[in-house]
Amino acid sequence: MQTFRHRGLQIAYDDTGHPNRPPLVLIHGWLSKRADLAAVARALRTSHRVVSIDLPGHGESEVPEDEGRLRIPSFADDVAALCDELGLSSAALVGHSLGAAVAVDLAVRRPELAAAVVALDGVVLMPSALLEGFAPLLAALRSPAWREALGGLLTSTFLPTDDPDFCAACSQTSIRCRNTWSRQLPNR
Repeated sequence: MQTFRHRGLQIAYDDTGHPNRPPLVLIHGWLSKRADLAAVARALRTSHRVVSIDLPGHGESEVPEDEGRLRIPSFADDVAALCDELGLSSAALVGHSLGAAVAVDLAVRRPELAAAVVALDGVVLMPSALLEGFAPLLAALRSPAWREALGGLLTSTFLPTDDPDFCAACSQTSIRCRNTWSRQLPNR
């Protein structure tokens, strides 16, 4: 693990592979960490320079006090700062879930950093009318009964055939990371 400081936070990352190969930046999803993309990094490090980041509030990076640091444009600024720190340009930006939205935002605002964008299970920005349907769930996740609401949400997400250990690990991560995800809930 390596770190750098950006806007007052220590941000963790890995820089593997051959330094003279085409750069590839891996950006994890919500409530995830760079280690969750380690298999992808291992598979590509023989043909690419692979940089994996822990976004602020995730993995081994510091948790910001300012909840504005937990938004897609701010995460994109953090990835851009890492690319600048490492002297990267024309990288393939590979984002999973939330990381895909970060990669797209970064590519739009700093096109010189992006040779390509790969969105793995990319998130969709929902129109306001659709968000209204989530209002009861969002209110429950903000309430004192948030654990029950979160448990119901996660239970409805998993299939009966899913690995119980994986489901339990996801639940524990979601509970442990409440300060991160609760600040990212839409204001509805």
